[in-house]
Amino acid sequence: MLRRLEKRILVDLPNKEARIHMFESFLPPVIGQGTSGGLQLKCYLDYDVAAELTEGYSGSDIRLVCKEAAMRVVRKIFDILENSSIENLPQTQIHFDPITTDDVKAAISSTMPSARQLAGKYLEWQQQFGSS
Repeated sequence: MLRRLEKRILVDLPNKEARIHMFESFLPPVIGQGTSGGLQLKCYLDYDVAAELTEGYSGSDIRLVCKEAAMRVVRKIFDILENSSIENLPQTQIHFDPITTDDVKAAISSTMPSARQLAGKYLEWQQQFGSS
């Protein structure tokens, strides 16, 4: 496939501003509908801190971090459901905790940036073969 493309273009890793926008897009303050019985997930997130902590992460890596942070909240619900009987658990007790900066920090600690190891290789390639 690559030989059929005329040019190869290096798309660098996102800068801090782009990472902030990605976090705002993937984890907005309110996720979901909340009306007509739909679930609503809230995010209390310091987007600036999240962007700082993801230096060297690609857009795909950041998306994975956001997904993992959201899954941490869902896993808490699963733990509650597994450790209690349905009869003893009123439906009003089942709610999602908000996604917090701590959830994002935990997700970052459990995910590794995929592009960090390859960044030097790609920059070297760009210097050798890139067009001006």
